[in-house]
Amino acid sequence: RVGQPYSPQIRDTEGRLNNHGFNNDCVVDLIGGSDERDARFTGNDQFTSKLLFVADNDLVKFCSEMGDNMSIHCVGAIANHLAVTKSTDYDELKTAFGESICHSPKGKQNNVCSLLRRIIPNRWGLVGNTQIADTSGAPPMWKTLFAAKDQSVTYFVAASDDKEWIENTLLSLNRSTACIGYNVARPWKKLAFQLCDRVNGPAATMKTVNTVIKKDSKIHGYNTDGIGLITAISKVRDLQGTTVVLLGAGGGAQTVPYYLFKAGTRRMFIYDVIQERAQALCNDWTCTVETFNSGRGDFNALVVVNKDTLLDVLGEADVLINATPCGMRGYSVLNPLGLDEQNAINPSCLIAEMVYNPEITPLLAFGKERGNLILPGVFMLAEQAARSFELAFGTLNEDDLVVMRESVQRYVL
Repeated sequence: RVGQPYSPQIRDTEGRLNNHGFNNDCVVDLIGGSDERDARFTGNDQFTSKLLFVADNDLVKFCSEMGDNMSIHCVGAIANHLAVTKSTDYDELKTAFGESICHSPKGKQNNVCSLLRRIIPNRWGLVGNTQIADTSGAPPMWKTLFAAKDQSVTYFVAASDDKEWIENTLLSLNRSTACIGYNVARPWKKLAFQLCDRVNGPAATMKTVNTVIKKDSKIHGYNTDGIGLITAISKVRDLQGTTVVLLGAGGGAQTVPYYLFKAGTRRMFIYDVIQERAQALCNDWTCTVETFNSGRGDFNALVVVNKDTLLDVLGEADVLINATPCGMRGYSVLNPLGLDEQNAINPSCLIAEMVYNPEITPLLAFGKERGNLILPGVFMLAEQAARSFELAFGTLNEDDLVVMRESVQRYVL
């Protein structure tokens, strides 16, 4: 390593070696011998002449053998080297340093862990099924947002249809010091809920989360789907006194009734091809809805409808929300409604999508052609992501939302 705390000129080609707080130690990979070393460092009395050469595949062995003989400076040198070579996962570094971190004296352990946290980029990502790897617009949106906000965050995607693999991945993410948090897509929102220490807001009622954040050594769960959707709708339609028809009672719809009635919706009809699922969602929120509607004189404000009665309520709807996967790229069913049902939609009804890929689904295309106001799912995606961002990183403004939406729109074209 090259020592002393006053060597800012020692950097790699991207200027990463001597960032603030690393004590300006680094591993110098010299292919040549002492002549090249002397050519680089002779004449500068700030440097020691100690150089450390350890092959990457010998780091684990080297660190385990050295144990507590490794100084903080030496650990910093190896950490810098691993960071430059992109081996930047904190858990990998912790394993590589073995005894020197896990069983070192308390003060030294804290110093080393603190140093590594400053070197390793924070991580944020998305956990879902295998379909998200090809269809989700969230990764390009988040990466664009982090770049626009100058946030040093590495984005990851963990996708699998295997429950055991997902559970192990979630547990690993929850333990990882480098991971700030992550979003959860279907069908793993209830599983993520089960692994949280604390669940906030209406997500606790529905036992489903789409956002997981680590705070104060605890795993906190949130659900921003509902508030994201209702925020997007509220920007184009006043929800006070409205009648809403919700298509689908799956994971994305779980907190929608809560936020709709909180925003002033007077009556809501829920339809799902699985009648029991719609009834369960209705039962979960009936007491809460009655509280919101107290004094309004409205009864049966939250009602489950079947295929036969759906036609009638579509004509009453001020807002129609598609919370099903129908119309999603790669999904076999293109439209949640048949032609007769589409024709029954109130001409003044706002049609809002939770599906964002493609941006204009068959349902939206129908509504746009007949003159209905439409709200593509990209607006909901940006709003729910903004709520997640604010919980983990800080506030966003309308310009940030425009950047987010445009990045998704470029992706889904």
